[in-house]
Amino acid sequence: MRILVVDPGIDFSVGDVYRGLVKGLIATGNHVATFSATEKVNAFSAAHIKPDDGDLRLMWSVPDVINITNQMLRGAVLDCDPDLVIVVSGFFINDITLKVLRARGKKVVAVMTEQPYELTRELRLASKVDGVALNDPTHIDLFRERCPNVWYQPHAFDPDIHFPGTGAKAFDAWWCGTGYESRRIWLEAAVNDPRWPAHATLGLAGNWQGLDDQPDSPLHRFLVDRDHTESCVKNTDTADGYRAAGMSWNTYRKEAETADLTEGWAMGPREVELAACETFFARESRPEGDALFPMLPIIDDPREFGDVLRWSIDNPEARADAALKAREAVADRTFDRTAAELLRHSGY
Repeated sequence: MRILVVDPGIDFSVGDVYRGLVKGLIATGNHVATFSATEKVNAFSAAHIKPDDGDLRLMWSVPDVINITNQMLRGAVLDCDPDLVIVVSGFFINDITLKVLRARGKKVVAVMTEQPYELTRELRLASKVDGVALNDPTHIDLFRERCPNVWYQPHAFDPDIHFPGTGAKAFDAWWCGTGYESRRIWLEAAVNDPRWPAHATLGLAGNWQGLDDQPDSPLHRFLVDRDHTESCVKNTDTADGYRAAGMSWNTYRKEAETADLTEGWAMGPREVELAACETFFARESRPEGDALFPMLPIIDDPREFGDVLRWSIDNPEARADAALKAREAVADRTFDRTAAELLRHSGY
């Protein structure tokens, strides 16, 4: 079978989902081709032109970039003639492309990555494809009103990237991701609480550019790369950071399309990857993770984080035992399994 996988058009953690899924699909023995919308969008967005009598300016507008990228995608479909087109996230794919693909008899499956935070765009996409894989089933009934073939696809990890470490711990706690305002406020409350262990070493990596507007935030001293607070950290480097830390933590962002779309059922990719790296972590409660990780602490109040961090520092053996049990709990959540499940749900 010939499969074409379309990347999200942006990187960050959704790019990791795309790369892991491609690797898993290749392992199924099918012919897998890829289309990098991210490369096209970045290249066309950066192109400039300087008229003989004018100043340097962008060659294409954002709508132009999206249209050109979609034209190239339609051309790629003609070239490789896939049996199945898998669209990851679909941030830049337009209605014309989806209509053309289905008119040519191509089965299209969308892998949604933004649940439960975003509904409007993903529901619209769901109404124009043949199958939908959801990263969280909270709104699955709404999606089934748009597409009859919808299933929950749990987050996965790559065993070649996410594996236990054996070296010394460089940080007592380390975290990587996007420093949304809600996460910044949460962590500031933890650090400012009297229970926070003053001697603890904490590392913050990823996109923390919001701190540029918060010069008095206590979090500045924890940034591992203060000159690149907008960084998109490679998943391999993120996993290295997890292995080099005594513990980490996971809190869910409160930024969403609407205020009522922040409560989910499924755990996010960070928890799966931390567990696969055999790194102890504290977590915010969600039903799926609550059932899977009874050995890990739940933090309902950020001010409790200091107590958990102190316990982690003082009890390395108990910490390691809990981390091992968490790793065993996610052992089967690999991208190989995800890819096989996606093909099964897609009718192959």
